[in-house]
Amino acid sequence: MDLGGRVDLVPSLIDNEVAQRVYFYNAENFGQMTTIDFSIVTTRGVTTYPLPQYTVDVTGMWYLLGGGTGGTGGTWIRLDPENYEVLVDLNDIQPVITSPMNNYSIYGDLFDLYPTPDTEYPLKIVCTKQIPPPVNDADQNFWTEEAFALIRFATDASLARAYLAIPSMADEYDALAQRELQRLLMETDFKQSLNKVVGHMI
Repeated sequence: MDLGGRVDLVPSLIDNEVAQRVYFYNAENFGQMTTIDFSIVTTRGVTTYPLPQYTVDVTGMWYLLGGGTGGTGGTWIRLDPENYEVLVDLNDIQPVITSPMNNYSIYGDLFDLYPTPDTEYPLKIVCTKQIPPPVNDADQNFWTEEAFALIRFATDASLARAYLAIPSMADEYDALAQRELQRLLMETDFKQSLNKVVGHMI
């Protein structure tokens, strides 16, 4: 894109524009991935924890019994999901019950455990996460590969409209971005339909 000699459009400003476009399009379901997160270890006496960053849905949670905090050895014990209000009431009971956990509940960006952990337990969380924007030049993921054209055209449209004040150029890039968005959505629908068919065949 021709920046018209605008030396004030420094890389950090453009990087910020790219990150904003990724954040905007992350609302579409093609920008998500299912993953297993091992980043959280419980703390004795603490019932509430933040979900792993970028989590949009949790489909299962386990804790490691009898293993090390690095997730080695021991046995993974599945936790049962429970209504948030139920766990709040249970965790309010005095004296506090501390033991290995049985239940978890999700509330916004947090989750609660019950009973209150009596020691450190590594957690395994199966979750759907938004794919984060790339941070380093060498980072590669959905946004730098499959959605590269979408983010490029949407960023160019924003720069043309907000900084170069060329509405016609912005409209052209908007149209290109919309075309890429439709292509990605159709590909996502096809992949999801294929996964459902394969799932029924297994």
